[in-house]
Amino acid sequence: MLAGPQISAILYINEKHELVKFISNDRYDTDEKNYNNYPWSTPVVNYKMINGYLLPSDGKVIFHSPDGDFPYGEFEYKSVNYNLTGIEKIW
Repeated sequence: MLAGPQISAILYINEKHELVKFISNDRYDTDEKNYNNYPWSTPVVNYKMINGYLLPSDGKVIFHSPDGDFPYGEFEYKSVNYNLTGIEKIW
């Protein structure tokens, strides 16, 4: 058994074996009296070849509450560095 914090998630994979969505229930919201656990998802919008790897290139982060969906982030990968040997300035 693993020690420390753990999460579980549902991963959605398309027919090309690409991750298209990740859903987890490990985010909390508060109404100042209680902490409420609601799902969040990361739909992947596109894949691109980046540094020789086919990677998710565009996506979103969406918090799903009873009041509706709240998109709170968008991402676009532009480069990826692998096997770094130390802290390197990459931007």
